[in-house]
Amino acid sequence: MNETRRAIGIGAFVVLALGTAWALEHRAALRAEQGTTPPAAVTPPQSSGAVPATAPEPQPEYDRSDLQLMQG
Repeated sequence: MNETRRAIGIGAFVVLALGTAWALEHRAALRAEQGTTPPAAVTPPQSSGAVPATAPEPQPEYDRSDLQLMQG
């Protein structure tokens, strides 16, 4: 049984590795076909006058009146 488990584990690893390599190659080929490059690292905007964030509006409470109708 140990040989069977080992064979299954090695097979799963190989399939995972080959699938990952194929996905990366496929993605690179699509990008090359479209003529796009991967996006550069995003940097946060630099602003001297920071505007304070407003608090989100409170959510309305749930209407529970239909529970009485459903429960009878």
